[in-house]
Order: sequence, then C-alpha cells, then structure tokens
Amino acid sequence: MTEQNWGDAVFALSGGVDKVVDSVGVSILSQALAALAPGGEVATLGLFDAAGGPLDGYALLGKQARIRGVAVGSEAMHRDLVRHVETHDIHPVIDRRIDFLDAPAAYTAQTSGGLFGKIVIELD
Repeated sequence: MTEQNWGDAVFALSGGVDKVVDSVGVSILSQALAALAPGGEVATLGLFDAAGGPLDGYALLGKQARIRGVAVGSEAMHRDLVRHVETHDIHPVIDRRIDFLDAPAAYTAQTSGGLFGKIVIELD
C-alpha cells in the first residue's frame, strides 16, 4: 500500500488488524498503531529507518496495543544459514498446503492438533 495514511486505510478496510510486522523502523509506528485493532501488536524487527517522530502515547494506550522488538541476525548470519541449509539439503517438513483464498482453513488446521510439520499458505 502506498498511501501516506495507510494505517487508517487498513483500519477502514479491515476494522483493525491484530498484528503489524514492521520491517522498516520507527518512522512507521504511528501508521502501524493506526492499523491495529484494540489489543493488537506491532512486531518491530527492522531499524532501517530510525528517523521517526515521537511515539503517540494516546494511540498506544487507547488501543491497548503492544510494541515488541524482535531480534534478528545480521545479513552475514543469514547467508551462513542459507549456505548451511543448502549444503546439508535441509527441507522443512510440510504437513499440508492450503490455497491463499482458503487461508482461514490454515488457521483452523493449525489449532486442530495432530499436525506434523508446517502449514503452507500458497499465493498462486
């Protein structure tokens, strides 16, 4: 979404989302909070843009939202991981694949128990 006020647009379309995964940085926090449903969470894992304004405490408290920092490794660590996975021919176990248009079934399956492996939501 390229709208300047994308958080409000997301909220208007969805009634608020439960989670925003922020891979940009603090400059989008106000938009992320606007997009959240009450009790939602912003998971911040990127600090590529640290030029954000002050945090809107009213938005944070008004929605009873959470902001959670997620630690990730460096680019070098990611390359090492990819090399290890490729070298050792490691593949995740997939329990089932579900089409994107039937994505709610993936969440139902995930909570039903008896899974062995990942549930993949296919985009095409």
